[in-house]
Amino acid sequence: MDRRHFIASAAAGALGLSLPGAAWRTSPSANLHTLARPALLDMFGERRVRDLGMRYRAMYPAACDADTLCAAMLDGDTPTPADAAAMRAYLNARIRDDFAAGRTMLLDGWVLSITEARQCALFSLVYP
Repeated sequence: MDRRHFIASAAAGALGLSLPGAAWRTSPSANLHTLARPALLDMFGERRVRDLGMRYRAMYPAACDADTLCAAMLDGDTPTPADAAAMRAYLNARIRDDFAAGRTMLLDGWVLSITEARQCALFSLVYP
């Protein structure tokens, strides 16, 4: 599956997972492990995602502690989804919006959305 098809499939899945009336929580660290598990794991595997995360952390060392990365991935004006499925849907929407708005970066030869790059960085912290 090519990257464009993968992103389109992930976006469609995100829309299907977002359920009306989902419970919301305001703590960014409440879903740390969900935030730290990027969808890229299925495509790249743990080693590659960890390497991408370490490369991102080397580029932005001042912004790469777990709390800062979580806060950057979560919009401060939007409550944080309370369950893992709602969090994945939220992140998929953020990734889609990043690509649409041109918020991407070249990381080790891959064009990633900023959210994906931050997820990789968080993965490399949480799962060293």
